[in-house]
Amino acid sequence: MNPNQANAPVTQLPADYDGVFRFTNWTDRDFTAKWGGIEYTFPALKTTPMLLPFSPLEIQSIRKKFAKELAEREFFQGKKIKDLDKKNEGVNFQGAVTYTENDLTPFIQKALSPLPVGQMKAEQVLTEGEKRPKAKVTKIVKTKLSGDDEEETLVQGKGDVIQG
Repeated sequence: MNPNQANAPVTQLPADYDGVFRFTNWTDRDFTAKWGGIEYTFPALKTTPMLLPFSPLEIQSIRKKFAKELAEREFFQGKKIKDLDKKNEGVNFQGAVTYTENDLTPFIQKALSPLPVGQMKAEQVLTEGEKRPKAKVTKIVKTKLSGDDEEETLVQGKGDVIQG
């Protein structure tokens, strides 16, 4: 992966694309990333299919974004960042030694390589002030027709006919 293109939009699919993109959480802790108000949790030490309601190119972009987030999480807990922090002690902001995308590339590649298959969890995340939508009750309403005949209608909420 060219680190200068880590955040570039995806314009073509990989040659080995089989219809399902997978994300590998190669770490020993679950990894959670957020996209479109939904948190996606990838189990530790598993490769998980990313079955999302987006086009393959969009899923590939999301997958790479998640890989970079996982790479940054792990990089910032590693030895190299601690060494950089030591080098930067007493150095002003302009002269500080920092990391580059090249430092993240090995971590990103691990997230795009397979391990045993796992299962992703998705959960709608409400922002502060949002309320959960009220559940609409669905019920069967029987209507008496002529004679002994009855008609059943599936109704939702305050009478919205679903199936009649």
